[in-house]
Formats: sequence, C-alpha cells, structure tokens
Amino acid sequence: MGVISAISSNPIVSGIIVAVVSGIIVKLYQKRQKRRQRAREWYETSLGMLGRLQQAAHRATEYQDEPDYGSLRERLEPLTEEMIEHANSAPSKVSEQARIDMATLSAFATGLVIISEQSEEMDVFDLYETIQKSARESYDGEYDMDDVDEIFGPFGIDEFIEETDREIEMDEERAEEFLSNFAPESIEAGRPTTVEEALNMPIGEVDEIVSDEGYLESMLEDSLEAYVRTALLNVIEDIHGMMEARKESV
Repeated sequence: MGVISAISSNPIVSGIIVAVVSGIIVKLYQKRQKRRQRAREWYETSLGMLGRLQQAAHRATEYQDEPDYGSLRERLEPLTEEMIEHANSAPSKVSEQARIDMATLSAFATGLVIISEQSEEMDVFDLYETIQKSARESYDGEYDMDDVDEIFGPFGIDEFIEETDREIEMDEERAEEFLSNFAPESIEAGRPTTVEEALNMPIGEVDEIVSDEGYLESMLEDSLEAYVRTALLNVIEDIHGMMEARKESV
C-alpha cells in the first residue's frame, strides 16, 4: 500500500493532514492581511502628514507677496523629524517610491525650516550657502537627482532670465572656473544633474562672477520664493494624490 493510499484509508490521519494544510493557508492569508493593514496604516499616516504640510503651505503663502517664513518654521519644525522617521519605518508592502517621496519631502521641509530661521539674519548669498551646507551634512544617499526631479520637476530659471532686459556683465574667466565643477551633461542641461554636484558646487563664488550684485541678489530671492511656492502648493498636492492611489492599491 502506498503512502497516499495509507493516509486516505485512515480518516484520522487524513483529517490531521487536511487540518495542517488548511492551517497553513489560513496563517499565510492572515499574515498577508496584517502586512496589507500595516501598509494601509503607513499610508494613512503619510496622508495625515502631507495634510499638515499642505495646511502650513496655504497659511504661509496665500494672499501674501512673499512666503511667511516664520509661520512655516512654527509648523514645519515638529513635522520634519516625524516625516523622516516615518519614511524609514515603511513596512515591506509599501512601495519604495512612496518611501523615497516622504524622505525627499522631509529633506525639503528641513530646508524650509533653515530658510525660515536664517532669512531675516542673512543676505541671500549666505542663505544659499547655509542651505547647501546643511543639505551636504545631512545627505546620506537616500535619493538621487532623478527622485528630486520626479517630485519637484526640474525647476527652470528661464522665466527669470527672459525678464532681464539689459546686458549683465560677467567675469568670463571666473565663470569658466565655476563651470569646470560640472559634467558636460550638466552644462548642457543648464543645471546640476546629480545631487553631489548640487551639494558641492562653489555657490559662494557666484557673486564674484556677476558684477551686478543687486541684480543677482534680486534674481536669487525671486527664484527661491517661486520655488517655495511651487513645491508647497503644487508638489505636495501631487504627492498626496499618489499616496491616496497607492493606499487603495495595497
């Protein structure tokens, strides 16, 4: 008599085998459901954090000529650490891109806190250097420029350049030295194409290249404010929509 025949002829043994197999299926299903539930809860928390970020954005930028950095700092400071800790705690069923989105937004929110702290005390050149230094110290390779572009889009400055209706004098030798810090593809793109380039470019030398410091300072201030508004009002809304879709697909 074969093993299968022996088992099937014994109802007690057959019952035990069926119970074991059924138990395995049930446990696997329960485990899967728990993992899905943990992922849904993670997405729910993410949506709550993004909602708080949106609220801070609207209060700091709507109906004002320039962002209210003090209001931003007050609301973002307690949120930034929560966001990075939350990104790092993503369970296995959460998509890698969702985790990267939260980590990148946390880094951006941290930068806004730094801007809000320093904007009243520094000129725009020192402010940009401070932002760059802080980002360089905190960057751990968690995301690359493609991730940044996917969230924020390649922020262009063409609109600011096109509004310039006069010739701006430049020190060409210093400009060439500055450009030597970039790969050919970055020069062609008109901006850094890697996070490492952005974090290590000698931004403190910019005011030595363009002789009209007032013009450069005004452009940097305008571009910073435009980027803050773009990221806060548009990007967060897009990420919120994607998080909603990811939650529903779990």
